[in-house]
Amino acid sequence: MKRLLLLVALSLPLMALAQPTGFGKLIKKYQSKQGYTTIELSKDMLRTMGASDGIEQMMAITADNSQSSDEFTQDIEAITKDMNTMLSVNSNDSTVKIYSRADKQGRVCELVIHTADGYSIVAVNLTGTDIKLNDAQSLINF
Repeated sequence: MKRLLLLVALSLPLMALAQPTGFGKLIKKYQSKQGYTTIELSKDMLRTMGASDGIEQMMAITADNSQSSDEFTQDIEAITKDMNTMLSVNSNDSTVKIYSRADKQGRVCELVIHTADGYSIVAVNLTGTDIKLNDAQSLINF
């Protein structure tokens, strides 16, 4: 019994690390909701698509127009609130925002692209060690 308790106590920090954070929580929250589409691409899949070694994961969520977008938009804003705004474009009913987070060396390690128009809301998250905007553009064709 003591061994079991010790094993559980030692594994608690590891279980906390395994919990999804940020965009991962968003994927988990919306993956089973009607009107939302979620996508997760691994490093291996990204390589087959021609992405550089700097990108390790891509996740995306799309909400169609029939969904109440307020909560989804607020969730995206909460995730990006401490990120650097690289681009913000508002034109008629469409918006495009690109946010980034850099590591200590100044390399982009996370990129969030958030677009909204009259038809859908899309949020794309790229994580890695050195993300280049031209790689992101080739992956998501924006």
